[in-house]
Amino acid sequence: MLRAEDIADAVKTGVITAEQASALEGIAAQRHKARAFAVGREERFRLMGGFNDFFIAIGVLLLGIALGSWPIAGLVAMWGLAEYLTGKLKLVAPSILIVALLSVSAAALVSRFGASAAFAAALAVVAVHYWRFRLPFSLFVLALTGVGLILSLVNAVATGPMGIAEANVGSLMRIAALVLGVGVFAWAMSFDMSDPERLTLRADCGFWLHLIAAPLIVHSLAGPLMSHPLWPGMRVTGAPEVTGSAVAVVVLLVVALSVIALIVDRRALLVAGLGYLGSALAYTLSKVAGATPSYYVLPTLLFLGVLIIVLGVGWRHIRSVLMSALSGETWKRSLPPYERVA
Repeated sequence: MLRAEDIADAVKTGVITAEQASALEGIAAQRHKARAFAVGREERFRLMGGFNDFFIAIGVLLLGIALGSWPIAGLVAMWGLAEYLTGKLKLVAPSILIVALLSVSAAALVSRFGASAAFAAALAVVAVHYWRFRLPFSLFVLALTGVGLILSLVNAVATGPMGIAEANVGSLMRIAALVLGVGVFAWAMSFDMSDPERLTLRADCGFWLHLIAAPLIVHSLAGPLMSHPLWPGMRVTGAPEVTGSAVAVVVLLVVALSVIALIVDRRALLVAGLGYLGSALAYTLSKVAGATPSYYVLPTLLFLGVLIIVLGVGWRHIRSVLMSALSGETWKRSLPPYERVA
């Protein structure tokens, strides 16, 4: 199969002209996109190569639990396993557990110095792990610990030098979480846009980062308006009671996030907003029929279940219609293919 360097050599030796080489590369790019669309690489990520991966992962988990009381021993043992299981054998599921246990051991080692120190230690260990092994899941833990560190520092500064009362620091924390969420989302998109056909591990990196960005963005925006049905405590303390206008804003927010999810071909934003959409629906039904929102749990679950199935089955078609309706072509080239290429 011809490679880019083969075409370049053909141009140098005069076998073909530069114009012909450009045309060949264009044809190859079109066929590449056609194959990517036909295969439908929709947020695929590698988790296990076989049951042996799961079997070894159980062993890693049990060892990590056994060493939980000795953080230093846990760090040494997990790093040794990482060198063999991640570096040599390339086992994904055990590697995911290893990096998680490494972060927990590092945090436990310095936890007596406070939350910020624990997050910083975990962040440092995971950063070295990613530099050493380039495991995509490491970015999930890296982003999670980084967000935790920054939020803990913001809280410490706000309640300390800034003198903000503990009860009033929520708004500042929410803004910080939103900024961090947007930042992680941009980081995820940098991986996605460098591999629009999602053929390499960069797509896996983007996947894990989107899982961190989505709840940060969604909860920061929707939390002050409505409680989450599964975690009512996630609602911002001191937020006003739910109103019809708040419900409308939540629905519009979920729709807007769904459009963004379709454009970038990532479902995390949509999934993160489903809980708030369910709350909005239950509230609306309770006001229309005059019953308590809890009475409409089953109808709400039914609606969300059908919605998710329809979106899952029709995702590619819905995205194709949306992308085709949006103007401009240049910016779409860095996103996954959305239509069949002839």
